Amino acid sequence: MTHSAHIRLIRWGHILGFFDHLNEIGAPISAGLARAGLPTLCEDPGVFVPLERTWAFWDRVARSDDPLLGWNVGRNSGFSRFSPELSHEIQRAPSLYQALQSVTRLIGTESSHLQLAIVEREHDILFATSYPDMRAAPGYAVSQSYQIEVYLSVIRHFLGMSWYPDEIGIEQTEVSQQLQDHLGGARITPNSRMGYLSVPRSCLHVAPPLLTSANGDSGGSEQEPAFASEYDFSATLRSLLRAYLEEGYPSSTKMAAMLDVSRRTLARRLEAEGTSFSALVDEVRFNTAKELLGNTRLDIAEISGATGFEDHSHFTRMFRRVGGITPAQFRKEVQGQLT
Repeated sequence: MTHSAHIRLIRWGHILGFFDHLNEIGAPISAGLARAGLPTLCEDPGVFVPLERTWAFWDRVARSDDPLLGWNVGRNSGFSRFSPELSHEIQRAPSLYQALQSVTRLIGTESSHLQLAIVEREHDILFATSYPDMRAAPGYAVSQSYQIEVYLSVIRHFLGMSWYPDEIGIEQTEVSQQLQDHLGGARITPNSRMGYLSVPRSCLHVAPPLLTSANGDSGGSEQEPAFASEYDFSATLRSLLRAYLEEGYPSSTKMAAMLDVSRRTLARRLEAEGTSFSALVDEVRFNTAKELLGNTRLDIAEISGATGFEDHSHFTRMFRRVGGITPAQFRKEVQGQLT
């Protein structure tokens, strides 16, 4: 969507996410919306409303009824209030790293002018959020705390609900004991130049629950059968791709012929399932590589060939791009866990 250069907007679905909590604590909703100049009867989560008016509404409630408003609503809502497009991208991502990249790329479907970034460090990344030049606006802290909890829910979708980051950065100048209790043992860094969550690099390769094996191992083996009770086009294609990987990059022409469809139909069917041929190839290569790195003694050059790469540096770049970690680092992490 195209936003005005001056009017900052937020999708109404996020405001709707606050209503259950406001009802629970007895905060006046309709009066608060009207006072902020926001719609009082709208139920369409896909419409956009002025961001600063929304913040003003949140700020008044936080001051009068719940100082942890953003944190509480974000924890209760998780990423369920994201647009269907973004939610689908997260759930279909082959790794946590790819999911965070999707959130960064598609955040404009949620709010204008919001800037997200993945800050690469040696042993971890920072998933960072900021609205430039708006730090002093009423409601900024509520917005940032809500965001941090929502992004935390994305990460927990991959790493489990009990996971906490080692470090959380906030742009507020003080950390209350109430907030410290809310965030468990995480180290909170106040007065940061951006809000952020730290994620160990060793976690970035982890697949979402539906892509992990039945015994809980996320080593990368394919889980969806080629032919389920309901015909799944992309699942069938995944199985075919796996069989032909060692022959090199599997062309879409060849795979379309295997499925007895045209290349155009193949692309259209995958688009309808929210993916693309190149994304599927990356996913299958990455998951196959994880399985071989974790469960065999093949060297990395051999695994590179087994996943269709002639140049093992290209294999390393693919693995790092999808999983946020090199094949050698991944193998070291897996061996460490086994030990």
